Amino acid sequence: MPALTATFTSPLMGYTVRYPAGWTPTPATTIWLPDAPNYWDDPVGDRLESATMGFRGTSQKLAAGQSADAWLKAYLASSPSADCGTPEQISAGGSVGTLDMNGCNGRGRLGGLVYDYAIVVGDHGYNFTMEGDVSHNLFLAMLATVVFDPESAADNRHPGAASSTP
Repeated sequence: MPALTATFTSPLMGYTVRYPAGWTPTPATTIWLPDAPNYWDDPVGDRLESATMGFRGTSQKLAAGQSADAWLKAYLASSPSADCGTPEQISAGGSVGTLDMNGCNGRGRLGGLVYDYAIVVGDHGYNFTMEGDVSHNLFLAMLATVVFDPESAADNRHPGAASSTP
């Protein structure tokens, strides 16, 4: 497993994560809005990638009055995770979320395996995905380094600028 020696702080999404040196970071350029797509190459996610593997993170502000449980239930209902590994409850940044795609066949350009994790911290739902020549242990190791800061997310800094970079 590669050492997690580099640090990425998302300029829009309200989190920091450690990752292997030599990977290329591509920050998100727009906010992830409710009911909007959230796929690997969509501009609503930060990507940290090598030629054979990558990690992607994004967040969205919960709707007014939406509970953490309601957000998580809606996210998991939209996930293509049926018959795709056993879901797990995993801690990240002091909170517990759900690993819903757990060693599935990769569906994107990196192929390999895919892992997908959803969690709510503060007023934000977060989604982290890893795909390619990756392992369960590497994904968990990266999740263990996540530090959440939902107050710094762009949609909290500039609530009126929900679809563009602040």
